[in-house]
Amino acid sequence: MKITQKLISDWQAAKALLDSTKAREMELRTELCSAISEGVTLPGTYHYSTAEGKLTATLSNNFKLDEEVLAKIKPKLSPLEVECIQVKHVLILKNYKLLGPKSLLNRAVVETPSAPTLKFKEEK
Repeated sequence: MKITQKLISDWQAAKALLDSTKAREMELRTELCSAISEGVTLPGTYHYSTAEGKLTATLSNNFKLDEEVLAKIKPKLSPLEVECIQVKHVLILKNYKLLGPKSLLNRAVVETPSAPTLKFKEEK
């Protein structure tokens, strides 16, 4: 496939449309959820029925650990509290790339293609 200005312009237009559509969908979703739950922000499931169907809004909270606070209190946690925490192993790619092909760690690393990224900088 040949790279043309039209192909670049089409991609830029599609990306702009996607970005604005995502933002608008979130605005509408938030507005609908607020209306369905009548302004209640407590986690739960709320329903609204119309002649065309039933709309269900689910409100929930995200939970995460404050790593700084956790580091300070971890020695004082009870065994039951420690069981609430899962340690996630993360590959430090910069260090991994220094190991070489004979590293035992290679057996545990799974490499898959990531989605391509594309940027366009307009000439001025």
